[in-house]
Amino acid sequence: RHKSRLRRLAIRAELTSDAMDASQLSRAQRHTVRLAAITALREEVGTFDTRVGQLCQTLRAQQPLLIHDATEPYYLVPFGTNRYAQAAVILSANDGRFKEASWSEAGQAYPPISRREAVQAVRVRLQQFGLFRRARFQQQWQPRNIHVQLIHQPGKSPYQPVWEVRVFGLLFHVDQQGAVQGPIRKR
Repeated sequence: RHKSRLRRLAIRAELTSDAMDASQLSRAQRHTVRLAAITALREEVGTFDTRVGQLCQTLRAQQPLLIHDATEPYYLVPFGTNRYAQAAVILSANDGRFKEASWSEAGQAYPPISRREAVQAVRVRLQQFGLFRRARFQQQWQPRNIHVQLIHQPGKSPYQPVWEVRVFGLLFHVDQQGAVQGPIRKR
């Protein structure tokens, strides 16, 4: 049942993939993604590893993150408390199917860098370049002019996405340690 609702949600995500962000999903849609992740963790992984089954009993599915990938967008759903996760599930954003899962008894803050922190890191980078002192940049520093999304970089872990921040026609990447790359030239 959850997979069929997630498939309908995936169609919406596909139609609006440029503007779609997990934070733009309705409460019911986020709940559907979380339920699909819980089901996947229990059925796909929990039956083979009893430790995961025990984790399922104590951990809560957190806010899903939509990650844009060159081949297929996916939802990354952390499991834990607040921003501290001990497990994560990856589901296809196109059809809701389970792709993979990872867990650790130690856990970690997840995501380590929030959307707001990524935007602030880019602002600091612009100040370092002296661009932010210009009145035009200060006036245009509005949420509607800043486009932020999580992306997966090829060759890197799908559990460590990078924030892609587009502002003033410039592209920046902010990794989960807070390091800023950019401005990056478009290819």
